[in-house]
Amino acid sequence: MAAGVLGARFPTVHGIALSHDDVVFPDDLAGDSGVLLVGFRRGMQADMDQWLDYLWRNSPDLHVYEVPCMLSNIWRPVIHALESAMRAIVPHRLWPKVVNVYDHGCRVRDFIGDNGSVHAHVILIDEKGIVRWFDADGFSDEGAAELISRLAALSDQARAAAAG
Repeated sequence: MAAGVLGARFPTVHGIALSHDDVVFPDDLAGDSGVLLVGFRRGMQADMDQWLDYLWRNSPDLHVYEVPCMLSNIWRPVIHALESAMRAIVPHRLWPKVVNVYDHGCRVRDFIGDNGSVHAHVILIDEKGIVRWFDADGFSDEGAAELISRLAALSDQARAAAAG
Protein backbone atom coordinates (compact mmCIF):
# COMPACT_ATOMS: atom_id res chain seq x y z
CA MET A 1 0.00 0.00 0.00
CA ALA A 2 1.04 3.56 -0.64
CA ALA A 3 1.40 4.80 2.92
CA GLY A 4 1.01 8.49 1.98
CA VAL A 5 -2.36 7.82 0.33
CA LEU A 6 -4.11 6.20 3.30
CA GLY A 7 -6.00 8.72 5.38
CA ALA A 8 -5.62 11.44 2.74
CA ARG A 9 -8.53 13.00 0.87
CA PHE A 10 -8.74 11.88 -2.74
CA PRO A 11 -8.07 14.89 -4.99
CA THR A 12 -10.93 16.53 -6.86
CA VAL A 13 -10.91 14.94 -10.31
CA HIS A 14 -13.25 15.62 -13.23
CA GLY A 15 -14.14 12.92 -15.72
CA ILE A 16 -16.69 12.00 -18.36
CA ALA A 17 -18.68 8.77 -18.08
CA LEU A 18 -19.40 6.71 -21.17
CA SER A 19 -23.01 7.83 -20.59
CA HIS A 20 -21.79 11.43 -21.32
CA ASP A 21 -22.35 12.48 -17.69
CA ASP A 22 -19.82 14.78 -16.05
CA VAL A 23 -18.44 13.12 -12.92
CA VAL A 24 -16.42 14.65 -10.10
CA PHE A 25 -14.58 12.34 -7.72
CA PRO A 26 -14.83 12.04 -4.80
CA ASP A 27 -17.81 14.43 -4.59
CA ASP A 28 -20.16 12.39 -6.80
CA LEU A 29 -19.99 9.39 -4.49
CA ALA A 30 -22.86 11.25 -2.78
CA GLY A 31 -21.74 10.67 0.78
CA ASP A 32 -21.29 6.91 0.34
CA SER A 33 -18.20 4.75 0.28
CA GLY A 34 -17.02 3.65 -3.12
CA VAL A 35 -14.24 1.91 -4.97
CA LEU A 36 -12.32 3.38 -7.88
CA LEU A 37 -10.50 0.96 -10.17
CA VAL A 38 -7.93 3.22 -11.76
CA GLY A 39 -6.01 2.27 -14.87
CA PHE A 40 -3.18 4.10 -16.61
CA ARG A 41 -2.60 1.67 -19.49
CA ARG A 42 -4.63 -0.68 -21.66
CA GLY A 43 -3.13 -3.87 -20.25
CA MET A 44 -4.87 -3.33 -16.90
CA GLN A 45 -8.31 -4.44 -18.10
CA ALA A 46 -7.95 -8.11 -17.16
CA ASP A 47 -7.03 -7.20 -13.58
CA MET A 48 -9.88 -4.67 -13.40
CA ASP A 49 -12.30 -7.35 -14.61
CA GLN A 50 -11.24 -9.68 -11.77
CA TRP A 51 -11.81 -6.95 -9.19
CA LEU A 52 -15.16 -6.01 -10.75
CA ASP A 53 -16.38 -9.60 -10.79
CA TYR A 54 -15.39 -10.15 -7.16
CA LEU A 55 -16.94 -6.88 -5.95
CA TRP A 56 -20.20 -7.40 -7.85
CA ARG A 57 -20.56 -10.88 -6.34
CA ASN A 58 -19.56 -9.95 -2.79
CA SER A 59 -20.79 -6.37 -2.41
CA PRO A 60 -23.45 -5.78 -5.08
CA ASP A 61 -24.65 -2.45 -3.62
CA LEU A 62 -21.18 -0.90 -3.55
CA HIS A 63 -20.47 2.05 -5.83
CA VAL A 64 -17.68 0.80 -8.11
CA TYR A 65 -16.22 2.91 -10.91
CA GLU A 66 -13.76 1.94 -13.58
CA VAL A 67 -11.54 5.00 -14.10
CA PRO A 68 -9.23 4.98 -17.12
CA CYS A 69 -6.82 7.93 -16.82
CA MET A 70 -5.18 9.55 -19.83
CA LEU A 71 -1.72 10.79 -18.96
CA SER A 72 -0.84 12.40 -22.26
CA ASN A 73 -2.48 14.82 -24.63
CA ILE A 74 -1.39 12.58 -27.50
CA TRP A 75 -4.82 10.89 -27.23
CA ARG A 76 -6.78 14.17 -27.51
CA PRO A 77 -7.40 13.92 -31.28
CA VAL A 78 -8.86 10.42 -30.98
CA ILE A 79 -10.86 10.71 -27.75
CA HIS A 80 -14.21 10.35 -29.51
CA ALA A 81 -13.00 7.25 -31.36
CA LEU A 82 -11.70 5.74 -28.09
CA GLU A 83 -14.98 6.40 -26.32
CA SER A 84 -16.97 4.94 -29.22
CA ALA A 85 -14.82 1.82 -29.13
CA MET A 86 -15.36 1.52 -25.37
CA ARG A 87 -19.12 1.93 -25.77
CA ALA A 88 -19.10 -0.87 -28.33
CA ILE A 89 -17.69 -3.37 -25.80
CA VAL A 90 -19.02 -2.10 -22.45
CA PRO A 91 -22.66 -3.02 -21.72
CA HIS A 92 -24.92 0.05 -21.83
CA ARG A 93 -26.03 -0.38 -18.19
CA LEU A 94 -22.39 0.09 -17.10
CA TRP A 95 -21.71 3.29 -19.05
CA PRO A 96 -22.33 5.57 -16.02
CA LYS A 97 -19.74 3.55 -14.05
CA VAL A 98 -16.91 3.90 -16.60
CA VAL A 99 -15.46 7.37 -16.16
CA ASN A 100 -12.65 8.54 -18.41
CA VAL A 101 -10.35 11.09 -16.78
CA TYR A 102 -8.58 13.23 -19.35
CA ASP A 103 -7.45 16.54 -17.89
CA HIS A 104 -6.78 15.24 -14.38
CA GLY A 105 -5.15 11.89 -15.14
CA CYS A 106 -1.76 13.18 -14.00
CA ARG A 107 -3.34 14.49 -10.79
CA VAL A 108 -4.55 10.96 -10.01
CA ARG A 109 -1.17 9.43 -10.87
CA ASP A 110 0.69 11.98 -8.75
CA PHE A 111 -1.60 11.17 -5.81
CA ILE A 112 -1.57 7.36 -5.92
CA GLY A 113 1.62 6.71 -7.85
CA ASP A 114 2.21 4.39 -10.77
CA ASN A 115 4.46 1.39 -10.31
CA GLY A 116 4.48 0.70 -14.06
CA SER A 117 2.64 -2.61 -13.73
CA VAL A 118 -0.46 -3.73 -15.58
CA HIS A 119 -2.48 -3.99 -12.38
CA ALA A 120 -5.45 -1.85 -11.45
CA HIS A 121 -5.00 0.68 -8.68
CA VAL A 122 -7.86 -0.13 -6.30
CA ILE A 123 -8.94 2.71 -4.04
CA LEU A 124 -11.58 2.55 -1.31
CA ILE A 125 -12.90 6.01 -0.53
CA ASP A 126 -15.15 6.67 2.45
CA GLU A 127 -18.19 8.95 2.54
CA LYS A 128 -15.96 11.99 3.20
CA GLY A 129 -13.61 11.31 0.28
CA ILE A 130 -10.84 9.86 2.46
CA VAL A 131 -8.80 6.92 1.14
CA ARG A 132 -9.32 4.00 3.51
CA TRP A 133 -7.74 1.19 1.51
CA PHE A 134 -5.41 1.00 -1.48
CA ASP A 135 -3.86 -1.79 -3.53
CA ALA A 136 -1.89 -1.80 -6.78
CA ASP A 137 -0.42 -5.30 -6.61
CA GLY A 138 -3.01 -7.09 -8.74
CA PHE A 139 -6.08 -9.07 -7.83
CA SER A 140 -5.71 -11.76 -5.19
CA ASP A 141 -8.26 -13.53 -3.03
CA GLU A 142 -6.46 -12.23 0.07
CA GLY A 143 -6.48 -8.63 -1.14
CA ALA A 144 -10.13 -8.84 -2.13
CA ALA A 145 -11.09 -10.31 1.25
CA GLU A 146 -9.15 -7.51 2.95
CA LEU A 147 -11.07 -4.92 0.92
CA ILE A 148 -14.43 -6.50 1.82
CA SER A 149 -13.37 -6.58 5.49
CA ARG A 150 -12.46 -2.88 5.35
CA LEU A 151 -15.83 -2.12 3.73
CA ALA A 152 -17.61 -3.96 6.54
CA ALA A 153 -15.66 -1.97 9.12
CA LEU A 154 -16.64 1.30 7.41
CA SER A 155 -20.28 0.19 7.42
CA ASP A 156 -20.11 -0.62 11.12
CA GLN A 157 -18.54 2.77 11.85
CA ALA A 158 -21.26 4.58 9.87
CA ARG A 159 -24.03 2.69 11.69
CA ALA A 160 -22.44 3.45 15.07
CA ALA A 161 -22.13 7.15 14.20
CA ALA A 162 -25.77 7.27 13.05
CA ALA A 163 -26.92 5.63 16.28
CA GLY A 164 -25.16 8.39 18.15
